[in-house]
Amino acid sequence: MEQYTENYCWVQNTYFLPLNDYIPHNYAERENRQIGYYQWVPFVLALEALLFYVPTIVWRLLSWQSGIHVQSLVQMACDSRLLDLESRNRALQTIATNVEEALHVKHQVMSGNRLKLLNLIICTRSSGAAVTFLYISVKILYTVNIVGQIFLLNTFLGNRSRWYGLQVLNDLMNGREWEESGHFPRVTLCDFEVKVLGNVHRHTVQCVLMINMFNEKIFLFLWFWYFLLAGATVCSLFYWIYISVVPSRQLNFVGKYLTGIEGYKMVDSQSLRRFVFHFLRQDGVFLLRMVATHAGELPCYELAKTLWNNYCDNKEGKMHDV
Repeated sequence: MEQYTENYCWVQNTYFLPLNDYIPHNYAERENRQIGYYQWVPFVLALEALLFYVPTIVWRLLSWQSGIHVQSLVQMACDSRLLDLESRNRALQTIATNVEEALHVKHQVMSGNRLKLLNLIICTRSSGAAVTFLYISVKILYTVNIVGQIFLLNTFLGNRSRWYGLQVLNDLMNGREWEESGHFPRVTLCDFEVKVLGNVHRHTVQCVLMINMFNEKIFLFLWFWYFLLAGATVCSLFYWIYISVVPSRQLNFVGKYLTGIEGYKMVDSQSLRRFVFHFLRQDGVFLLRMVATHAGELPCYELAKTLWNNYCDNKEGKMHDV
């Protein structure tokens, strides 16, 4: 019956008792001590990995609807660093043209798309904040995801392990091993019945769960890693809300790049405000931030210069038309 016992106790939930404790005669009390999470570890890890990827899928699907495909434009800016001067200028001019056209089309599309599925994103196009709004929304989704992952992990490990990581650290500091604490126990108990000659015999055996040696380390790491990610994600969310909402932060960011270019040091504050709030708007500033973060300072300087030149040319053109 050894193979039968091993197979049955693996698929059936076992229960933990300290080795020095007596086995309860009440079967209901044994069921209350059952643990069954070790069978579901691969599925839970796969589910958590999928949940972490969901915000990325949302960003990639909806960024096309926002009017500016940030990933392609930032990648083009990154590639421009390896080109010669003339080719780099053409690439940056292409990026600038795409941004201007997207911001202009947003204003045109606004009137006929109020009832579409992506109404909220489309409605932000008129103010030039569609990409920024979507990016912050995805940040919020990341925050909700990591907080939900923490609750999922705690629920999976059981109510007794709601603060699993801190409890394990406390047990290690106090010299309490799994035999006393019951966190991912290596030895558990299993009850099963066998019918012999018409009689039912109930047996209680000890089971060795070697897999829990690895599960303990995996979930201990994940528990602390999730809290670290949660803190970083929340800080990132509030930071992006701050720099995207506060007008002075946008002016300082764009002004830093414009005044850092030789020949553009005499940009007055009124022209800078019109350039940022009426020409670039939030999505244009957002794209410059992405270029500065991923492509570096130099491409961002050159892209800001190109956008400024286009703004000045458009301004002069409108004056001549008048």
